[in-house]
Amino acid sequence: MNRKPTVLLAVSMLPICWLGMMLVHEVGHVLGAWLTGGVVQKVV
Repeated sequence: MNRKPTVLLAVSMLPICWLGMMLVHEVGHVLGAWLTGGVVQKVV
């Protein structure tokens, strides 16, 4: 049984999932700032 394609897919999805998680995390900070009256100048 050849597992190479499955392993390659899993490894290549890790950075994509990480970036997606970071996007959701940072959007949470922005929403929190807006909801409490803050002003977002920059997201780094």
